[in-house]
Amino acid sequence: MTHSTLAPRRHATGFTLIEMLAVIMIVCLLAGLTISLVRYAMSKAEESAVKTEIATIEDACNRYRDQTGVFPPTGMSGLLVLTNGYLVWPARRVITVSPGPGLESAYGTIYRYNRPGTFNTQTFDLFATSQDGNRTNSNYSR
Repeated sequence: MTHSTLAPRRHATGFTLIEMLAVIMIVCLLAGLTISLVRYAMSKAEESAVKTEIATIEDACNRYRDQTGVFPPTGMSGLLVLTNGYLVWPARRVITVSPGPGLESAYGTIYRYNRPGTFNTQTFDLFATSQDGNRTNSNYSR
């Protein structure tokens, strides 16, 4: 009888390169989906905040009209008039330097106010433009 001098083959433990690449691909795919969902949720939150702020500014415009008989004057100066007792606005979000005076929206842009409005010819237009160019505007039509 002859005995083999070869040692029995031992199976290596660990992961193969293909398995590691598959796991990395899955993790990257999940990270990409998560990032896109977070961005979507953040944009919806900003839009909701702007709509709430617009409603607040509209209420301040109505209080101003109730006391003076007219809506605030056109432009940013009209909105800044509201901060004198008609509208509570965080001081850090009242822009007084370039690109001009105004109230900063949750988008990081300045609210635009026109009286009489293009869309609401009897009252005013109030809107903010997001960074990607979409407008969120008031539905004021009283």
